[in-house]
Amino acid sequence: MAIRNLKCGLALVAFSFLAAACGGGPLSHTVADYSPGAVSAEQRETVDSKQLVVEQAAQKRDKAKTAAEQAEDRAEQADSKVDEAEHAVSVAEAELELAEAKADAGQKVDVAKAKAGVSTAEKAQKVAEADLSLAEKQRDATARAAVESEKAWIVALADLELAKLKAKGGKGPEFDEQEAIFEKQLAEAKAEHAEAKQELAEAEQEVEAAQAELNEAKGA
Repeated sequence: MAIRNLKCGLALVAFSFLAAACGGGPLSHTVADYSPGAVSAEQRETVDSKQLVVEQAAQKRDKAKTAAEQAEDRAEQADSKVDEAEHAVSVAEAELELAEAKADAGQKVDVAKAKAGVSTAEKAQKVAEADLSLAEKQRDATARAAVESEKAWIVALADLELAKLKAKGGKGPEFDEQEAIFEKQLAEAKAEHAEAKQELAEAEQEVEAAQAELNEAKGA
């Protein structure tokens, strides 16, 4: 089998453990013919432990994806609440105008109550808008968390494949080159994960700021 970005037919093709060279999947390089029964107990235990890490990372990835979908729904609901709040302000303002017109015409009407109704509606609108901002920041953060967990899963996969390669073993410059390729794959996965973690941290800070703004709006 060939390796992505390398020409098929090179001496490297002799290493049949490279499976995903020209195929799909999150990794470019995987061990195709790893057999637990063909390695030592210690090597098998190492691979099994890394397989467990992959499964745990996959579970976290799936949960993060679900959380991102839920956060999207929450943002849509918050947006609807803003529309409702804006309508309530328009209604309150119309009621105030009517009350003032009646007062000017000499009718007995509680203008102060109508003004209070406008103030209450305007505050509710500010709260709804702040809540929408928070929901949007939470949506962005959960989306970042989904990316981060995906990258963490890929790191676990790359680490597993490297462990399989080492367990399978080999000698000579061809094996050394293969090992370097798998180590580079793991290093690149870790770098991408580190970047995703940084972006998630920034998104979480924005959530905190939005939460503070919502608390302020509620207390105003």
